[in-house]
Amino acid sequence: MAAAEPNTPIIADGISSELQLAVLIGVPSNMWIETTEAGLAVMFSDADETGVLYQHDGTAWRLEADDEPLSPGTSPDGTSELSAFPAFLSPRRFRQPDAVPTEPLPLDKVRADDYYDETVSVHRPVMQLVQTLTATGWRVRLGYVVPSPLGDPAGIQVRATAPPSERLHDKVVQRALGKVPGIVKVVADWSEHRDGTWAFDRIGFVAGDDIWPRSDVILADYAVAIAPPWTLADGVDAPLNNFRSAPTRPAISLTPPTLPSEPELVERRQRIDQWAIKNGYTDEVRPANPSAVKALLAEQGKGFAGYYLLEFRNGECYVGQSVSIDKRLGQHLLVHPDTVSVRVKTDPDASLATNTLRHLLREERALIHSAQTAGLHARNKSEMTVVTGSSSLDEIIPADEQAEWLSAPERGNRTDALEGRRFDLANPAVAGSDRNFRNLTELCGESAGLVPRVLGQYLNRCVVHPHATEGHYWNLSAPMKAYRGGSPARCRTICCLTVGMVETLVILRDLQTGDIDGFMQVNGTALFGDTDPDTAYVQFKRQHPGVEIRAADYHDSGPDNLNIDFPNLRVLTRLLEDQNVTRAAATATLLLMRVRRAPRTRQSTHCPELVTAAWNAD
Repeated sequence: MAAAEPNTPIIADGISSELQLAVLIGVPSNMWIETTEAGLAVMFSDADETGVLYQHDGTAWRLEADDEPLSPGTSPDGTSELSAFPAFLSPRRFRQPDAVPTEPLPLDKVRADDYYDETVSVHRPVMQLVQTLTATGWRVRLGYVVPSPLGDPAGIQVRATAPPSERLHDKVVQRALGKVPGIVKVVADWSEHRDGTWAFDRIGFVAGDDIWPRSDVILADYAVAIAPPWTLADGVDAPLNNFRSAPTRPAISLTPPTLPSEPELVERRQRIDQWAIKNGYTDEVRPANPSAVKALLAEQGKGFAGYYLLEFRNGECYVGQSVSIDKRLGQHLLVHPDTVSVRVKTDPDASLATNTLRHLLREERALIHSAQTAGLHARNKSEMTVVTGSSSLDEIIPADEQAEWLSAPERGNRTDALEGRRFDLANPAVAGSDRNFRNLTELCGESAGLVPRVLGQYLNRCVVHPHATEGHYWNLSAPMKAYRGGSPARCRTICCLTVGMVETLVILRDLQTGDIDGFMQVNGTALFGDTDPDTAYVQFKRQHPGVEIRAADYHDSGPDNLNIDFPNLRVLTRLLEDQNVTRAAATATLLLMRVRRAPRTRQSTHCPELVTAAWNAD
């Protein structure tokens, strides 16, 4: 078996596919990781034996025994030859009437690749949950329900016990993800339904005779949040960069990159071309045009998610990922007009992953490292916040002051506040907004004081010179009635701060639970810096339990912009105490202001009373 990629942030993620495939063996067993004299080891036990499956030597994982049954997709000699899973865990369309439920299907009667891909796709949620629990130190027990002639449905039963950890009952974790029992155990029953689909029938924390329901996403987030240090690579855990410490991220530059000599430029382009061919990218699309890329992706028929390779006028390049490559290209072109071509590489597996973003980030990580090893002049990562060209914002705030502001937003905004508020409160466009403010106060209930306070922190830490730019570049609305989340609606909008045409901070109330949640837009490049994407993702999820990260699907959003979903206002408050987060949010809003002014129609939704309350509360 080939050694897995070293230095994954959660060490056992280096054999993530092996841990996932263990679920499909169909034999009751236990699996866990522990530290041994030789290093970290994956342990496995069934009715016959107990022993080490995989051993980590400090750099990479290796298979401990040749006859290891852990990976149904791997033959004993370490090759990728496919073998079948038990019939009762196989999709119904592949099962033969005479098949013994616990025996592997004969693959000579089916298309092996189709069978394997569909089986893994069907069981991916439970496979990924087991992999995450095992990799973060939980002791996992797998049981199986074999269908009977009486019609009992097939099933996979997961039972897991949390590892010793100082974070088991951490208040920050529980405020974000919910209360956990004194003894932390998980139950997850994955069952086949009458229509042939599989789903979790029972899942959550075990509390005596009761089950405290939690989704597989919440359980996985909890496992990552409380993972003991010995399961993590060095450098993953880092203290929160709060406002009592110095900033650790560089500010943006408004100076375009310099051009190399002609021979240097030719060499750079040749290296990019050779690397792109080796790594499976398409021929370059030149000029870089979102419509042409969309047509190319549609012609390939493998979806729109995957990876792209941008080439710039100076021979530099950028390796990126997106769930919608053509849309992301449009965002890049707004901020980086020196883009001359793009190549793409689709990933059909991305849409099947439980966490699509992390799947893409992990693959992007390997591509970035490969590009760096090949000697490409890559702009990944921090250089991608360069903003070139002039903007109408420069007439209000000179370009050099914008860059200086981003190095210390609160300091720059104190100077702005001394000059007073420029927005005309008598503007007829905002007539009647006092009713919206009173409605917001009622809608917030017990949080009526906290909402203005977090808004004030956001304005002071994330919006450039808010007194000067109010109304012209950003607006804060408090709609009387605005609903989201499909039909029937899932939530109601409490307030929404928009920069230009883009929502950058939205606070919502869940119509079923009454909980207040929302999302905030940040620049992913500024948030993660030069840390590799997967490590940065895990580090961030441990610093801010309960948050979810997704692509910001707005045309005007800058390259790599993300939305951070927060489950409650306490989590939002913690986000706004993190200088890395507020710097990333400030970068996003500044880039958006440089793209365009707010249209006049936005002023009609502005609520200056809420802005006043926000500034008075902070």
